[in-house]
Amino acid sequence: MKIATMAIMKIRHEFFDMIVSGVKKYEVRDMSLEGVDIIVYRDSVTDSYLGSFYVEKVIKFNRSEDELVCKLSSVDSYTFLELFPIPENGGPINLWAAKLSTQVSLKELFGSSNFS
Repeated sequence: MKIATMAIMKIRHEFFDMIVSGVKKYEVRDMSLEGVDIIVYRDSVTDSYLGSFYVEKVIKFNRSEDELVCKLSSVDSYTFLELFPIPENGGPINLWAAKLSTQVSLKELFGSSNFS
């Protein structure tokens, strides 16, 4: 049996909708996503469960690659810099992008639908 590593992350509902619709294919964070197999999303405002996705691969970027990472994040440059300020303004030195794969339900993962 393979053990899967899950990360529970809060996300703006509009960004989650972009993932579900296929517009947003990467999850970008300022913390390492290396070793994460599944991302479980919770609404950043209500904390309610939104959905879960398998992670295909994780790429670490330094801030000289912000233009590419911004494109991968599927948000405009203003929002990108709001979320990830440049290091000179107190932002992180590295960013991680997880390429999202297929959606998976908690029932599929745990065999129960009693999650919220």
